[in-house]
Amino acid sequence: MDEHTQSNLTRAVIICSHAASREFPILFAERSAPEEPTDTGWQFVCNSGADETEQTAKVWALGEVLAVEPTLARFVHLPPGTQLLRKDVRSPWEVVPSRT
Repeated sequence: MDEHTQSNLTRAVIICSHAASREFPILFAERSAPEEPTDTGWQFVCNSGADETEQTAKVWALGEVLAVEPTLARFVHLPPGTQLLRKDVRSPWEVVPSRT
């Protein structure tokens, strides 16, 4: 992990309640432009089709997500607009390139 990524470990991400509770694994991630200096712009979801609302989503530090799902570490430096997808926990992450 590079120095820039290390400094981002305490910055905020959004994680769906199902992935946060480990009911389902993270299968989709998307990075939008950060709205605040403490925000990474990353959103991590289970992509299970289960109901999810803004009220039930959780705010975690990036380091907490990487502790649960270390396979994401090689992607967190990618720019806003990036999407990551995998079929299941045994499948590799696929990067969906930014359209911007």
